[in-house]
Amino acid sequence: MMRLDSQNQLTKQRFSVIKSSANNFSLLCIILLFAIGSIEAKTYSGRVVDSETQTGVEGVSVIMQNSDVKEITDENGDFSFSAEISVKPARPDFKKHNLIKWNATAHAFDLKSAPQVKSVAIYNLKGEQLFFKDCVPGIEMVCLPPLSRNTYLLRIVTQSEMIYFTIWTYRGNGFSFSFGEKIRQLSGRISSASGLVFEKQGYQTKQVDIKKDSTYTSMTVKLKPEIGSCIFDEDKVRTYKLYLTDENMEKLLDYNNLVRTPYVVNSVFVQAGLEVEGRTLDSIGVRFRGDQSLWDCVSNGVRKKNVSYPQFGFGNTDICVKFSMKFDFNMYDSEKRLFGLKSLNFRSMSADPTKMHEKLGFALFNDMGVAAPRIAYAKLYVNDSLWGLFSVAEEIDGRFTKWRHPGSGDGNLYKALWPEISANDEIITEALSTNNDPEDNTDISDFREFRDSVTADGTTAENILEKCKMIVDIPQLVRYIVVDRGIMNFDGIMSCYTWNGGHMRHNYCWYHDTESGLFRLIPWDLDKILIYPEPNFWTNNEPGADSKVPNWNVVNSTYTTYSCSFDPGSGGGTYNVESIDNDKFLRLIRNATWNDFCDQGKIFLDTVFTKDKIDKRIETWRTLIAGAVGEDPTIDSAEWSVMVDSLSHSVPLFRKNLEMMIDTLMWNFVR
Repeated sequence: MMRLDSQNQLTKQRFSVIKSSANNFSLLCIILLFAIGSIEAKTYSGRVVDSETQTGVEGVSVIMQNSDVKEITDENGDFSFSAEISVKPARPDFKKHNLIKWNATAHAFDLKSAPQVKSVAIYNLKGEQLFFKDCVPGIEMVCLPPLSRNTYLLRIVTQSEMIYFTIWTYRGNGFSFSFGEKIRQLSGRISSASGLVFEKQGYQTKQVDIKKDSTYTSMTVKLKPEIGSCIFDEDKVRTYKLYLTDENMEKLLDYNNLVRTPYVVNSVFVQAGLEVEGRTLDSIGVRFRGDQSLWDCVSNGVRKKNVSYPQFGFGNTDICVKFSMKFDFNMYDSEKRLFGLKSLNFRSMSADPTKMHEKLGFALFNDMGVAAPRIAYAKLYVNDSLWGLFSVAEEIDGRFTKWRHPGSGDGNLYKALWPEISANDEIITEALSTNNDPEDNTDISDFREFRDSVTADGTTAENILEKCKMIVDIPQLVRYIVVDRGIMNFDGIMSCYTWNGGHMRHNYCWYHDTESGLFRLIPWDLDKILIYPEPNFWTNNEPGADSKVPNWNVVNSTYTTYSCSFDPGSGGGTYNVESIDNDKFLRLIRNATWNDFCDQGKIFLDTVFTKDKIDKRIETWRTLIAGAVGEDPTIDSAEWSVMVDSLSHSVPLFRKNLEMMIDTLMWNFVR
């Protein structure tokens, strides 16, 4: 939170920004000036508590704005100090901050020439923090989340604790800076606030305004946990303990009720208690999750055993030995949350011999500025019996959108919906995951407009960008496709399965940002990525190679449908898969943005998907989970180690595949 002046201080701040550009970079120089001011001495004391548990929070920084006063709460959450507040002395000249480059193509700050930067934060003009990133030494890029076209406050903190602010306006692909009276008024309005600021990682920053002649002793300050920050701390393998009654355990394990013929997989919730991180939730909803995975692993009311598919790259582990689960925290109490979350997904990772595929995939999307779920590791105990190592994946819901779009997180979220003629009102409404309660006055006109713009007879590769630029975040979509193709995702937006005249693509969501008015894609369910050779459709991009479905860089003018062997889901059977060109939206987007795709692909290869960076992540996670892998009775730790090595060794193959894709766009290809 920015440190602002007291109302009776005579403090002035001046902002100035110097901008230049070259090779898609905008150069920022951030300048700040303080004047002298002070207020009377006062005593400030009280206690900081967690808003969910009402227990004291240790280690909270209590900061008096525009001063050197900083107190830390003790083990009970208590603090107390007396101070005469004064701002830093004025300087006769401007102090120039070292250069930070804006990489418009990567939608990121480039810190190569500014290694002294400690953190970067973005605020709206109400003072609400929208983005924060600690900049560890050596970091080169700080990719930003999707931003609406708007005016913001940028805060830079250096390693020497110098703080710099500037007001700037984001306009889609770049920034412009204003020096007019309106901007000076905005900066003055923000800097006129005063108060105590309470900060701790994992909690939402809170400000308590200070008024003249008021008493500030024996305060109780409630801090709200940041949505999921504690849960998704990457430095820990957290322990979750579920407790079920005998009756509910029997109900959970009733596979006859879970899976029935014809193809029916039920969502069977049972009530359970949960303990994690010192928190106890007495009643949450718990169920097994999955569709195809459950169907493949249950027969005649019994869980199958010794099911493995090494020929598909899934290793020799029994993929049915452990099921994924979903925890619903507010099923029995609509107000109940866990660190601000309503639900969590526990992934068994049974079909992933490395236990890293999905975590790595989501990390790569996030690194490219595509909002993806956070994911962490955990050990799960059920009635004090270890069920093993799981990955904990963030649910894509209203909490997800509000964490990433604090000022516009109430837009429509659609699951596995696509802009095609068959998407009628019934299908659109059914796909709506948020804002679909009666009191929400469900409005699906946003996706109707998206669908109609794409499917109109007059929409072509020549005009689709103009028609959709105010509907879809095209640059974000291109970055999404780059990552999707780089990790060889064969179960996402590119894969359209068809049967009996119907078709389906899944494992993604569309979010409609109410501030920008743009749709953005969100990836989901990435366990079937980074497998080489890919067992299903596209193995590589060499002309004449043994691939079935033409990849993104191959134009299939006959709109062919292909019969493909599938992953273990079909038990060795086949599915019909349409070529990418069968879909009008993807076909036109590829033809209209091919050069942008190539540019973004090169950025991905050069800055994100490098062998060194991937290896560092793999080794960090290997060290982190090795102990839990060894404890898990369902994992062969020796095979796990071999498969992790294999993942690392395969990275150059995926890089080469994307390089070949960028290098060649093959037209009028028919196989």
